[in-house]
Parts: sequence; C-alpha cells; structure tokens
Amino acid sequence: MENNDKHGLAINIIKFQYFNLEFFNCQEIVLYETIIVLGGISFAKKEEFYHSTQTLAGKTGIKVHSINKILRKFKDMGIIDYQIKGMPQVKHLRILWDNILEMLPEIYQFNKVEEYFGGSTQPLIDFYKLLAEKDEKIPENIEEKNIIKNNTEEHDKKIKKEIQENAIAEDEENAVNNFNLFLDKLFQYKETPRKEFKVKDIIQALKYYDIKEVKEYVEYRYNNIGTFDMRKFFKFSESGRMTDLEEYFRLQEKGSEVFIDSLTDKFQDRIKYFNENSNKTKNYTPLPVKKSVIPKMSKVLKVKGRIDVINAFVAFADDILEGQINPNLDALSYFLKEENGEYPVIDRYQLKYIKEYSSHY
Repeated sequence: MENNDKHGLAINIIKFQYFNLEFFNCQEIVLYETIIVLGGISFAKKEEFYHSTQTLAGKTGIKVHSINKILRKFKDMGIIDYQIKGMPQVKHLRILWDNILEMLPEIYQFNKVEEYFGGSTQPLIDFYKLLAEKDEKIPENIEEKNIIKNNTEEHDKKIKKEIQENAIAEDEENAVNNFNLFLDKLFQYKETPRKEFKVKDIIQALKYYDIKEVKEYVEYRYNNIGTFDMRKFFKFSESGRMTDLEEYFRLQEKGSEVFIDSLTDKFQDRIKYFNENSNKTKNYTPLPVKKSVIPKMSKVLKVKGRIDVINAFVAFADDILEGQINPNLDALSYFLKEENGEYPVIDRYQLKYIKEYSSHY
C-alpha cells in the first residue's frame, strides 16, 4: 500500500517508535519535537525564537526542572544554542540544523523510518533540509494543515496526560514509601507493632494535605496517646477530608487566637510602661489583628516556644512605641514575617531581649 504522508515531521510526532530510545528518553523526545515544531515551522523565518521554561513546561507537561536539564543536554550535544536575555528573562533558542542533520542516524532508527517510507530515509532527510534552509514555509493545503494540526494536538494531549499520570503515580509511590519509613522510625521502640494503614487512605489524604501535616498529626497522636491503630487513623468526611486532622487544625487555630489575644494585652502593658517611663504619652491603641495572622502564628508556634515569642514581642512593641521602627504592614504581620522557613524579625528581637532585657526581669 502506497504511503501518501508527505510530511516527515508528522511522522515524528505521531510515532515514537521511529526514535532511537537509547539516544533520547521519552521526555527528551517530547521536548525535541516541540522545539523542532516551534523553530522549524512556527518561527521558520526567524534565526532564533524565545519561550520561557514555564511555557515549554505548559506545552509539554514536563516539569520545569526537567525542561532546564534537557535543554542543557541539547545545548551540550549541539542540537540547540540559547542565551538567556530580555525582561522578563527567557531563553532565546537557535536550532543548529546542520548538526541535527548529521545526527539524524543517531536520533532515529533508520530501519524503522525506511519501513515507513518504502525503503528510503530520504523523505525524512529532505524534510529536515527544508526546515534548515528557512526558505518559504512548506506548502500545505488547508486539509493537510488541519490533519497535521489535529494529529499534533491529539498526540500532545496524549503524551502530556501520560507524563502527568506517571508523575502523579511516582509522587504517590514516593509518598507512601516515605510515610512507611517515618512510621517505622516513630514506632521502632514500641513493643506492640503498629497496624498497617491502607495505601488508598494516604493517597486520599494527600489530595488535601501536605505529607508534613499528616506526619505532624501522627506525632501529636503518638505523643498524647501512644500506640494507636493506623487503620483507624484515617477517617474521612463526605468532603474527603480527614475528620480528626481538621479538628486538630481547628484546635491549633483556636490556640493561636488565644495566644494572639495575650500579645494584644501585652501591647497595652508596654504602652503603660512607656507612659510611666517617658516624657511622651501614648494612647492606649488596640493592636490591629488581621485574620491572616492566625495561621501564621500557628506555624511560628510549631518552631518557637511561647515564652520566646512573648519576649521577642516585648522588645518589638517597645521599638514601635519609641519610634525605632514603623512597619509598613500591620505590626503582627511584620512581626511574623517568614523568609525561607526562618523568622528574621522574631529572631532579631529575641536576641535584643536577651541582650537588653534579661537583667531587668
């Protein structure tokens, strides 16, 4: 049967088996095809074209860090060259067609290509030469364009879905293994062996919670209850959320609200102290409290003791009253500012309290 497909690139996109999988892996094939389409057809008149890594990730379904890794590999192989420039900064790519033409026997399995083209690899080579020459765009009638477009879009969707499903499956497997190791370590000194949880339960939980949150609640239960049945640990509401974990969060939030109330009282105490020891007088102004600071306080109290936070807040409040600082944000949001898991304002005022206040109390 005669093969009427005149467009080599359409073959590349639809049929992975023509690629040499010892030369490219699947993600590399997807990104390679995407770049060839972008540089060879979409921007055929341009010496270079640009796309952000995020855009390429969106087009292919490949994770951003993998995109960067593959692009570096392509650059080292001489398939592309790129420079990072512009505002915002993006990669300006240039396809090195002459190098690719030399690498075609390595990129593709020529025996498979020959089968498709009736014993010749010339149609594929000629197609790449056309792209490399950057003359007029390859002539196509409307029907042919639509066929290629539809095939490309359908293939891209399929590959993207497969990549996403594989990534999700890999993430789930890693999460289950990680959780098992965590439990083994936590329960290692208990005489009664822990009961096994159901894999589907931890996967369900991870739809709504970070694994760190689940581990934190396990440790809380362990420290307050001791050995407990992991099979009964995962109880879900109709919405799919863990009922006990939600209650734990609610109690945490309530505890943070109460603690914030104590800081607002402490602020009034510092105004009183200021008025008694200064020539100036400050009005007893309530400390503004936004709802958004409650979860922030909950995070802080997981890593810092309440006494340490109170002491830091005393020094912080005094600096506000003395005009040493004037936070652009509301005072508590500024005080609870987080940077890469650290709390620089609290840390600074903890140190100040130790240096300047400890001898006074």
